[in-house]
Amino acid sequence: MVFDFGPLLGTGVGNSAQDLQEMGFNMAIVTEAELIAQLGLEGITGHEAMLAQKIAAAQAHVERLLGFKIEAQFGGEDQEPIPEPLREAVLQLAAWWFEQREAGLTGTIVTTPPHSLPDIVAEYREWTF
Repeated sequence: MVFDFGPLLGTGVGNSAQDLQEMGFNMAIVTEAELIAQLGLEGITGHEAMLAQKIAAAQAHVERLLGFKIEAQFGGEDQEPIPEPLREAVLQLAAWWFEQREAGLTGTIVTTPPHSLPDIVAEYREWTF
């Protein structure tokens, strides 16, 4: 499946996985199918582009917190597999961002990102001083 990230990125360039890699995007460590299952959206269509964007943003955020690109440390040839807790962190954050799409809501309870996210990331973070 191909998604048009051009308007989102303001580039107007191609939208294939190869084009996204050439623009500096990593391949996601979780799939849309996994996020759909996490959200309980099986059988509901029309959110594919948004789900892909949430996965990419969540992975980028987790990588910023880690201090490295996940695929640079895990999952490649001669590397350990991607740790399931890091995959879970990306899934939790992508699901939370999908469900909390508004910047602010009036008359409702304010929620924060998943509390376990900092704990998960801290286990794998590269600390430098």
